[in-house]
Amino acid sequence: MTRPVGDPEQPATGGGGAGAEERAERIAGFLVRLTALLLRTSGEGTELIARQVADAGRALGAEVSVLLVMESATLSVAVPGAPGRTVIVRAVPEVAGLDRIAALKPLAADVCAGRAGPAEASARLERIEAAPAPYPRWLKFLGIVLFSLGFAPLTQPTWYELGTTLVPDPPAPAEPSPARP
Repeated sequence: MTRPVGDPEQPATGGGGAGAEERAERIAGFLVRLTALLLRTSGEGTELIARQVADAGRALGAEVSVLLVMESATLSVAVPGAPGRTVIVRAVPEVAGLDRIAALKPLAADVCAGRAGPAEASARLERIEAAPAPYPRWLKFLGIVLFSLGFAPLTQPTWYELGTTLVPDPPAPAEPSPARP
């Protein structure tokens, strides 16, 4: 599947031909990339991913069926006048960048309201994907450690739990030493 390009913003109509197939390719390409980004940052759960992708597809003139399983999704995209497409999207979840999640919300709303067609939506999604991380990796790691320290006492509020969260376990010995007779 190729990345969506071009600028047809009108809703899909029947009639077939190369124009409908090109439009279907753009819509499917956008939906695949949207699904992959939502899967990678899936802190909201799969039900919302399926709803957002289906709503975006419907707003762009496609009928979309989404099947979500662990770390992947199967999209079936049907645009009137073009052959249907079924695509498997695989994405490994990562620590979600809230900046990307926050940027996806208005994009999804604009697509669903008809304010962004496949070309504009694809360009905006590309900018979201290409945006640099707001913090360096070491600061992100420190934030995760601090979050863990704050979360551990909530699950088991003892000093032991807090201490074991902070201090790593010592390495296990490679092999026990043989007993002497």
